[in-house]
Amino acid sequence: MKEQKRHHYVPQFYLKGFADEHERVWVYDRVTQQFRHQKTDQIAVIGHYYRIEKRDGSLSVEVEQYLSEVEGDAAFALNKLDKHESITQEEKIHIAVYIALQMTRVPDYEKRVKELQEKSIRRINKMLFSSVEAAKEKIEESREELGKLGKEADAEELFRFVQEDQYKLDIPRQNTIRSMLDLAGHIVPYFMQMDWNLLRATKGGAFITTDNPFTLVPPSTLNPSRYGQGIGIITPGAMKMIPLSSQTCLVMGNQGDSFQEIIITKDRLRPFNIFSAVTSDRFIFAKDEALLRSVVERSAVNEIPVIRERVSIT
Repeated sequence: MKEQKRHHYVPQFYLKGFADEHERVWVYDRVTQQFRHQKTDQIAVIGHYYRIEKRDGSLSVEVEQYLSEVEGDAAFALNKLDKHESITQEEKIHIAVYIALQMTRVPDYEKRVKELQEKSIRRINKMLFSSVEAAKEKIEESREELGKLGKEADAEELFRFVQEDQYKLDIPRQNTIRSMLDLAGHIVPYFMQMDWNLLRATKGGAFITTDNPFTLVPPSTLNPSRYGQGIGIITPGAMKMIPLSSQTCLVMGNQGDSFQEIIITKDRLRPFNIFSAVTSDRFIFAKDEALLRSVVERSAVNEIPVIRERVSIT
């Protein structure tokens, strides 16, 4: 099989659900603050994004092939929902697997994992080198190894080096891909045990989507100052939302096994689009230019910094 160099972290089949008859979508870039009208095959793509290196040093596209299989199964089931057809339990599983992976396969998730690992490593290093004396002890323990470098280590210099974060860390992409697959596998059973609500837009209404389609909406009772702190998919009252097309959006609630369809008007739909826009990483997608411009303005994402701290370790 010929290797596909361009890996879509938001699948093309999914983006086509937000595209016009020419398979183009309107895109807002939060970095450049520009609006563009692009083909679905030109967006949400990174070269060799899911390629991994095997133990023997060879490169593999097994992960990308697996994701393609998941997309194929999900596309069939999602198409049935879009046509108002019922789905089987197996097809529901296919959708749950797709959504779990869509939560973890995007750049936003990669950045979270890398940030968490980097902050954890720095925290541990600061504990190990908590004082000049501790640094001296570590130097003594590693004197034979340090001697091979051909220079004498200075305890005070090493202490400052660690405590002032005077070094860079390179977290391998392999780590985040492994985390992507592991977490998605653990999430699927929880999704299958939740109430599913399929929202359908009325005439004149439409959902948008982003480069970070899966959105965790905090409980309405939560203090806004705690958004993002200790909130997970099983937090009571938290909504798990992902637009499925410009006309449908899936919202998973608390534990349960119900599956219901809800018709949602344009006015009631608007908060869902705004929340999607705010939680985007960089790109926001919509079928209609006017809708996209309206969401950008109402959500004020053009005024919110794109680079932000994703993980807090206390």
